[in-house]
Amino acid sequence: MQFLSKEIITQWKEKLPDDVLACLEDSLDEGEGESAEIVSGMQQLETPQEIADFILRNQEKFIAIGRTRRIRFLAWCTRRFHSNKTGREALISAITQSDTDEGDGGNGGREKVAPLFLSDIQAFAQAIATRAAGLIVDENTLSTIAGVGFEIATDFELGGGMK
Repeated sequence: MQFLSKEIITQWKEKLPDDVLACLEDSLDEGEGESAEIVSGMQQLETPQEIADFILRNQEKFIAIGRTRRIRFLAWCTRRFHSNKTGREALISAITQSDTDEGDGGNGGREKVAPLFLSDIQAFAQAIATRAAGLIVDENTLSTIAGVGFEIATDFELGGGMK
């Protein structure tokens, strides 16, 4: 389960399109040791809450691994809890929301790592937004919608309007 190792991350990045790669700017040389420790510590974790607690206890390591590895980690979480939508949503919510009431006066909360995870998700979403929009509204889709709209308008006029 070395999904955060430099070798695996490099192979993963080679499969990604350029627009997604644009949001993965950090060096894979940094955070290699921390990523190995994270993966090792996650071996026995089963539930979304256990993973959220693990992140809270290891914030500095998650900061050190950089955006690329955090996004890969988020992809792993999504896949790991694919059939558990409630758990998946609870995990993402838990790791992206700063909680200044936790710990000793807020210093033990997620205020260090939560903004990074949220920023990572936003950067990834922004990188794929154009691709997603293009898949939804391409030239053929707009042409089809316009054609159907014209047919409906014509039928409406020929039928004497609304009845």
